[in-house]
Amino acid sequence: MVDKSDNYKEKVMRPILVSDNVSDMVDAIQAAIVEAKLPVLRRSNALVEPLYDPRPIRKGSPEKTQVTILRRLDASQLRHIVTKHAAFFEKERQNKTKVRVMAPLDPFNTLIGLGHYHSGIRNVSGVIDAPTMRPDGTILSEPGYDEATGLWHYLDPYLGSIEVPKKPTKKQAQAALDKLKALLAEFPFADERLDLSVALAAILTVVARGAFPTAVAFMVTAFAAGSGKGYLVELITSIARGRKVVPISMGENEREFSLRLSVALMEGHSIISVDNCAQGQEVGGDFLCTMIAEGCAAPRILGKSEMPQCDWNGTIFINGNNISYRGDMVRRGLIINLDAQMERPETKVYKRRPVDEVIRNRAEYIAAALTVVRAAFVSEEARGIKLNPLNGFEGWSQFIRRPLVWLGEQDPIDCIEKVRSVSSAYRDTAAILEVSERLMAKKKGKGKGWRAAELLKTVSDLGLETEERELFEAAFPARVGGIDAVGFGKWLSKNRGGIYGGRRLDWDPDQGGASVNKGRLWVIAEAVG
Repeated sequence: MVDKSDNYKEKVMRPILVSDNVSDMVDAIQAAIVEAKLPVLRRSNALVEPLYDPRPIRKGSPEKTQVTILRRLDASQLRHIVTKHAAFFEKERQNKTKVRVMAPLDPFNTLIGLGHYHSGIRNVSGVIDAPTMRPDGTILSEPGYDEATGLWHYLDPYLGSIEVPKKPTKKQAQAALDKLKALLAEFPFADERLDLSVALAAILTVVARGAFPTAVAFMVTAFAAGSGKGYLVELITSIARGRKVVPISMGENEREFSLRLSVALMEGHSIISVDNCAQGQEVGGDFLCTMIAEGCAAPRILGKSEMPQCDWNGTIFINGNNISYRGDMVRRGLIINLDAQMERPETKVYKRRPVDEVIRNRAEYIAAALTVVRAAFVSEEARGIKLNPLNGFEGWSQFIRRPLVWLGEQDPIDCIEKVRSVSSAYRDTAAILEVSERLMAKKKGKGKGWRAAELLKTVSDLGLETEERELFEAAFPARVGGIDAVGFGKWLSKNRGGIYGGRRLDWDPDQGGASVNKGRLWVIAEAVG
């Protein structure tokens, strides 16, 4: 890793007087950081610095690219940075002259442990190595801290010049999109239009990520290993990062996965890649959902009890065979399906090596992606396109979905319905609602309210080997056999208001004149809209 703080050194060293008043010294150190605009930033409740690491594009390759991460500072590291820009003095008691001395460590330890800092020490949401777009449609190309996005940009010295027209025409945007589509020409997309559109959305997202506060996750899945999942992720991420992103694994459980995401979050990675999920795994969890939907999370810091909130301006990729989303991730992530239609897809011969093309001409592909996004941003025709809302991802829809639809591609979020259809939790919930509605309509009449106990008794009276009873026993197993009534009651409350398979579960609005003390009455109605 390379510390670039020397680049910020001033000609005049700021004097700081050493005294017994640690508070005054802490204030003076913070003032020095702000005045010299040192690369000392706030991330959550910690001080961090950007580190730059020239790495080979691939193992053994002489070609290099720049990788940037955020490192949490300790007192010694902070002192090392500050003393390049500030001189510490003590007053001699006899002649009252100032004598330069070594900076004491105590005030730096105090500053590190504060958790709250001078307003001039800037909060960083992530680090990038290539130009991106701001929310106002301008291009972030200058190195250093960007106020509009909170990103720290260190321009990769190995990256060529990036030229983006100020007002690209639709013809220029189409040519740029065709350039990106050519990279994807040989991938075996299961749905040639939809999966291609999602892949294009992924490329635009990683390049223009600074323009919007939240972005959907991208999952790449296939029926068989060797279909090109990892290579597709490498291609997309190499455009933004210049090399393959080192992936993380899911770990043994959700807690371990959250810890691994926390480390990547604290280091400010703009792209996180989760590789080789278990066959058939459904990916979700509260921490992942929060990262995606809120653009921030409270990471677990190893060895500490604190869980400070941390901003994140990045994109996550997940790949594996026959995998899908679960829970709330179903509406927060898109899926790219690959189907090579071969018994041994790893033996397929490709005519091109698109990753090599990206590495050789990376600046051109970044410019192409930014041209597509900017063209739609400045076009009145594009702004007039009405999209179905995707709540929580309005900015992403404006900058990513709209350009694709404007240029004739399928709306990438059309895949969400496919995601729902393969989610076991969604299928099970829809099946339980269908059975519940059918049984209670037969017993009490269509649209009539019913209590949980009434439904469970009806299911139990059906007999041991009926499909309906097996469905309920599998979903709500009791410890000694049968159906867990408490578990079913919690399930009803959890899914109230949800729409599954065209049905909506809710309380009976007037309780049918019955007392709530005897239990809520429930109704299942056809969903509207």
